[in-house]
Amino acid sequence: MELTISYQYYLKARSAYPFDLAETAEMLNYALSYDEECAPALCLMGQMQMEVLKDFEAAEDYFQKALLADPRFVDTYKYLSLLLIWVGKFRQAEQIINKSRQIKGMPAMMILERELTLSELKGDIRGAMMAADKGILFAVNEHSLSYFEREKSRLNRKIFGSVRNEMSVLPTLENDE
Repeated sequence: MELTISYQYYLKARSAYPFDLAETAEMLNYALSYDEECAPALCLMGQMQMEVLKDFEAAEDYFQKALLADPRFVDTYKYLSLLLIWVGKFRQAEQIINKSRQIKGMPAMMILERELTLSELKGDIRGAMMAADKGILFAVNEHSLSYFEREKSRLNRKIFGSVRNEMSVLPTLENDE
């Protein structure tokens, strides 16, 4: 792959993000002025819109443009799926997560993280637990393993804590004697 001028500016933006946002924005604008279909630059612009500026509509627009420019760019799926979860577009998030499975180089742990989060937010604790179990089973490093173990523990506390709370509000049976 040739390092075009747009990619060179993208790399400068990537190294500045998130520490120097003004530099990041300037380099991204240069990158996109040279190539308005530079998927990495579009994706990073979406990421900045999402994480820093909280302009979720603009972020989604940049991510969609990045997908059109290069449907194989891994980071777009990572951040677009997270954005869709954040804004409650669960059906679309699920579609992006499923599509991301077909992308070469997509980290399986990221897919399982998104599945876990999405399932939990949809109220499907069983699905979230299944994603945590898969994550534990397929973890390839200590960081991933401890993440999924913590999530499984948290989900268990959530389940059993709510059962205890429900039990405490049940009426007590008193003897009529």
